[in-house]
Amino acid sequence: MLPVDIQKRLALKLKLNKIDNCGITAPILLNEIFAKQGLKPRLVQGYTSLSEETCWHVWVEIGVQKFDIGYTIACLQDKEFEKCTMILHTSLAPGAKQPQKDTESTDMWEIYQKDSKEFWKKQSMKIQNFRAKVLNEKWL
Repeated sequence: MLPVDIQKRLALKLKLNKIDNCGITAPILLNEIFAKQGLKPRLVQGYTSLSEETCWHVWVEIGVQKFDIGYTIACLQDKEFEKCTMILHTSLAPGAKQPQKDTESTDMWEIYQKDSKEFWKKQSMKIQNFRAKVLNEKWL
């Protein structure tokens, strides 16, 4: 299974289990699944732009390929979202105003960077159980 198929499958599983509004947890979980499959992913913190709007965002990269499970989930929730072009970038353009950040997401990002075990302890039991289940699946 290709990484893009793993991303789509995870997004569908999140939706099926009614945990598709899990914010930063989705890219972190995707990163862990990719790592468990030996794909050498890395989590990237940056920005996503849609038209004139820019916001803080996290996605996964394997080499030069970018995986934005947040966008995949949004497309599953609203097919009209597929018409949008999202641009992922790691820095703001010179002179660009600092975009608003979701404090809860950025706080959870910091916790994950410092201690991934602590991050997962702070998740709901439903998400913890879901994580255990998907990490034990054979994805490739």
